[in-house]
Amino acid sequence: MSKTTLVVPHDFSSVADTAVNHALYIAKPMNGKVVLLHILKSDADRDNAEAKLNDIADRASRDSGVEVEFLTHVGSIFEDIGNISRNLEASLILMGTHGMKGWQFLTGSNALRVIKDSSTPFIVVQERKIEEGGYDVIVLPIDLSKEEKQKLRGAVEIAKFFDSMVHIVSPIHNDEFLRNQQQRNMSFAESDLKEQGVKFESHILEDAGSFDQEVVDFAVKVNADLISIINHEDAVGALFGSSFEQQLISNKSQIPVMVINPKAITTLGGVIGT
Repeated sequence: MSKTTLVVPHDFSSVADTAVNHALYIAKPMNGKVVLLHILKSDADRDNAEAKLNDIADRASRDSGVEVEFLTHVGSIFEDIGNISRNLEASLILMGTHGMKGWQFLTGSNALRVIKDSSTPFIVVQERKIEEGGYDVIVLPIDLSKEEKQKLRGAVEIAKFFDSMVHIVSPIHNDEFLRNQQQRNMSFAESDLKEQGVKFESHILEDAGSFDQEVVDFAVKVNADLISIINHEDAVGALFGSSFEQQLISNKSQIPVMVINPKAITTLGGVIGT
């Protein structure tokens, strides 16, 4: 039986090292492996990049006891990270996002470009390392779109693995139609979490202002370790939109964000938590 594979795109930045930290923490209890992936601009850079990756992989494996491999590929981060991860049958991609440095300015909006066609879920991290207990408090913003079930499946797998508390959150709606749709989606999420044996609480965030900031403020309040969202580009019925995802991915509290593309044909598939 092949090992569960977690992919970490690595550009030799400190935030990529943080993504490795998250991946090692997740991989160790499931006896999984971590693959460091570096996208090259040209083949002339390969020897230097592979020497650096070899040092990072050796040190990470030695310190954690987790099998760590590396892979280089000439191409584009926007096209190849998802494709290579799919070919590796990866269960999860742990990716760092940062300011105006590193790979082609990989900030919130560009991170979404990397994610948008991937069939593998992402966890996007900043400089904040994973804490003891892992992702044991998860915030799950509920939208009105049909893709919510995919986000819920990803959150359930993570929650079962870490025995997490899930906080379902949704904005207040004055429109009766939207309010009814919101209630149906929240009820579906509650029923599924209950059926899966996942601890949860539901909250309507009534504060005025932008919902993305309300979500982050709530996540800080409950000391959340992870926020789970859908990449809503082209999603039918989405109310939040891509700016919502961008704001969450780059949140100032540096809370990691799990992002699942609505076109995804795979999920964590029960690998995490089994």
